[in-house]
Amino acid sequence: LQQVERLYPELSIELIRFPFKAGQGVAFTGDAEAILVRPRANLISFDPITTDLLTINKGVDLSVHARISEAADPIHFGTFAGMPSKIIYFIFGVLLSALSLTGIYIFGMRVTRKPKSQIVSASYYWQGALSKMKKGKWLSYFLLIICAVLTFIMFTGLIYRL
Repeated sequence: LQQVERLYPELSIELIRFPFKAGQGVAFTGDAEAILVRPRANLISFDPITTDLLTINKGVDLSVHARISEAADPIHFGTFAGMPSKIIYFIFGVLLSALSLTGIYIFGMRVTRKPKSQIVSASYYWQGALSKMKKGKWLSYFLLIICAVLTFIMFTGLIYRL
């Protein structure tokens, strides 16, 4: 750790990987001065026996192609700006999910046309949409159940206990 602090003081260590077989080094990865990169882009490794420096990779020194590749996870998961970006990604995720439900409802309104003077309940449109979807509704049910279960698992922290 002292060598990491001396050779790469900008590195905020997130992960320490120990060698699995001979010839591998002890690697320290984490965040440094490069933005929009995975923690693995900033790496420093040492020989576990002699403590000699093996490699040092800095995110700021990556090529354009490698930088774009390393930006995939922070942009995809919204982790690039801490909690504010996660909240924004969550809100947009909820909105997109709501759009899929309102799309089914609007489809039901379209396929079950009624005169404007006739008052019908919302369930009438839902039933109309589901009756016209035929086998596709079962795929929709299945995917909605998977999303609900995964959301429950992630928000309760159950996945970390398994």
